[in-house]
Amino acid sequence: MAAGVVSVPIPNDTYKLGFIGSGKMAESIARGVVNSGVLPASRIRTAHLGSSRRSAFESFGVKVFDRNVEVVEDCDVIIFSVKPQIGSSNLGTSILSSEPSSDGLDFLGLASHLMTFFHISSFIASSTTSVGLGLWRLSLNSYGLGLFPVLTKAPSQPPGSYMVKSSEPYAGALYMGLLLLCHMILCLTFTCRNSLYTHFFGKYYILLFALAIMLFNGFAVKEVVLQLKPLLSEKLLVSVAAGVKLIDLQDWAGHSRFIRVIPNTPAAVGEAASVMSLGAAATEDDGELIARLFGAIGKIWKADEKLFDAITGLSGSGPAYIYLAIEALADGGVAAGLPRELALGLASQTVLGAASMVSKGGKHPGQLKDDVASPGGTTIAGIHELEKGGFRGILMNAVVAATKRSQEFSKR
Repeated sequence: MAAGVVSVPIPNDTYKLGFIGSGKMAESIARGVVNSGVLPASRIRTAHLGSSRRSAFESFGVKVFDRNVEVVEDCDVIIFSVKPQIGSSNLGTSILSSEPSSDGLDFLGLASHLMTFFHISSFIASSTTSVGLGLWRLSLNSYGLGLFPVLTKAPSQPPGSYMVKSSEPYAGALYMGLLLLCHMILCLTFTCRNSLYTHFFGKYYILLFALAIMLFNGFAVKEVVLQLKPLLSEKLLVSVAAGVKLIDLQDWAGHSRFIRVIPNTPAAVGEAASVMSLGAAATEDDGELIARLFGAIGKIWKADEKLFDAITGLSGSGPAYIYLAIEALADGGVAAGLPRELALGLASQTVLGAASMVSKGGKHPGQLKDDVASPGGTTIAGIHELEKGGFRGILMNAVVAATKRSQEFSKR
C-alpha cells in the first residue's frame, strides 16, 4: 500500500459522484442524494449497458456511461457498490465494463438464478421423494463438464475495455463447486426423507451456500478495485460491499483514502441506518462529505470498523427481524378476526409509529412501554405473554448469532 498519499481536497461545489455498480443500492443512494438537494443529478455518473438499469438512472437525470473506466475518469468520489445482483441481465456481463462477455459467464448473475432454483426445488421436493431423484439428474445435467472450463477461462481484454481478467484463476471453479455441492446436498436430503439426515445435511447446505456467496463477493470487489487501480489515485473511495475490510480495500487500491459504509435495505425508501469508518488517509472533511451523501437516504453514524460485525448483526440483519415481527402481528390480527389487508396495514403502521416515537420523542423505549401499559389492561396482558415466550432474549440472541456469523465470514 502506498504510504504518505496526499489527500487532495474534494471541491464541494463542483465534485462529481460515480457509482461502480448500478444496482438497487446505488440507485437508492443516487435518488436520495438528488431528491434531498445534496447533489444535482448532472454531477452523478454510473455505467451499465442493460436498458432497464440505464433507464432507472437516466429517469432522474444521472449520466450513464458504457464502461466503468469512464466513470472513474470523470468523477472525484467513487462509491463501489459491487455485490451479488439479482436478474437475468447480469448473465454474461463483465463486472467492470458492464459489457457482454463472449468468453465467460457472470458468476453473480448465475448465483442468483441458482438461488431461485434452490428455493423452487426445495418447495417441490418437500412433497415427494421421486422429485428429489429427478433433481439429482437435473443437477448433473445442468452442470456438465463443459461449463467449468468456461467459468475458469479468463475473458479477453481488448485495449481500453477493462474487462475482468481473473487474478484468481480457480475462483470460478471453487465458487461453482460449492454451489453444486449445496444443490446435491439439498436434493439428497429430500430424497432420503430421514429427519436426522435432513437436519444434519440441511445445516451444511445453508452454511456452504452462504460461504459460496460471501467468498465470491470478496473476489468480485477485489477484481474491480485491482483493475481500476491505475485510475484511483487522488480519488475519494467508498465501499458499501458487505464483508470486505478496509485493510483489504486499501491494499487493492494502493492508497488508504477509503471509507467503508454499511447501509441497510431501508435505504430504498430513504430510511437507512448507515455506519461509516474512515481509512487511514481519509480526512474529516471526507467523512463529512460522505455523511451528507448517506444522510440523504436515512441516518448515518461513525464507528470503529471493529464494531462492524455487531453493526451487521443489528442494523444490517435487523430489518428482517422486524419484517418477521410485522408478519406475526398481522397473523395475530387475522387470528383475532381482522381481514388480512387491514391487519397488515395496522401492523406495519404500528411498528413505524413506535419507531418514530423512540427516534423522535426522546424517551427510553422502556418508559414508552410503561406509558402504554396501564394496570390490569390489555397491553400488559399481551406483554406478559411475550415475556413468557422469551421475546427479549430471542431478539438479543438473534443479534448475537448474526454478529458471530459475520465474524466467521470476516475471518475467511
